[in-house]
Amino acid sequence: MLFKTNDITTFKKFINVSFTFDVNNNFPGLMEAEDDYLKPILGDDLYEQLNTSANAESPDEGLADLLSLCRKVIGPLSVLLGISTRHIKIGDSGLKKTVADGVENVFGWEYREVKEELKDKVAKALDKLWQHLYEHGDDYDWEDTTEINTIFKTGSEFNQHYSLHQPHRVFPLLKPIIKKVEELFIWDAIGKAFLEEMKELTESEGNPDRLHALDLLKSAIAHFTIHKAVSELTVKKTDNGLTVMLNDVGDQPFKGDRTAPDNLLTLVRDEALKDGQKYLKKLRLFLREKASAELFRTYFESDYFDTKPTKKTDYNANRTGIVRL
Repeated sequence: MLFKTNDITTFKKFINVSFTFDVNNNFPGLMEAEDDYLKPILGDDLYEQLNTSANAESPDEGLADLLSLCRKVIGPLSVLLGISTRHIKIGDSGLKKTVADGVENVFGWEYREVKEELKDKVAKALDKLWQHLYEHGDDYDWEDTTEINTIFKTGSEFNQHYSLHQPHRVFPLLKPIIKKVEELFIWDAIGKAFLEEMKELTESEGNPDRLHALDLLKSAIAHFTIHKAVSELTVKKTDNGLTVMLNDVGDQPFKGDRTAPDNLLTLVRDEALKDGQKYLKKLRLFLREKASAELFRTYFESDYFDTKPTKKTDYNANRTGIVRL
């Protein structure tokens, strides 16, 4: 584990909450936090390197920053995972609660405040960890283990087209939805082959028309993604943008249940769909104007290319203007 056995002093530095527990338990919840949350992010190889360094007499200085970021995640997370059951004992007579002399149980609101504070610490730490890995992952031979190829490569890139709170943490959760949006919304509009071609474009591409088309495409996909995310994830609207909550951590009454969106989230969902459609329409109009055998050739030669606007029926064309009553 990334904390040495019973090294309470180091552990406390990453919690910032006054607490006591039996050292023989060896940081309860820590193994679960590492196995279920940290390892899927780091990958087995990088985690083993980090674990070896954390428990060595002379830790690897090259891993110091990463180790600190990981400890900021798993420290409060390990406490959060067991906070609702740590004082409970199971015996022949059922569930019992441990009560120490001179110590009172907290009120319900205090318990919820502590949980929210721990969740906030974990969320912020996860956001910084993901950002560090995306920016410095090559230093550790790290690769994103989600293995989902989308038009967006990082949370920062997505955030340029739709504001997210803690975009680096939220982005991995959105990647499956982005993939679904590409297949359900974009393939039918511009074709799979052209989408895959656009994914290969980078900001260093010198052609301004290509960059403009890429910008419109990303904006459309980002807004469609938010439209579906409101229905599929537990999201929250903040002053800094939309975010995905850590509702799968802790003692939710029915894990897996999703609270129906309130009026604000319904508005966010509907507006995201409308804006996504507008961006997609702008993209198709732009491609209709610019596509040729030299520019956007894949789209130009596909069945999705249309040189004419959609024909509308004029129901008033044959009216004489005479109305009889």
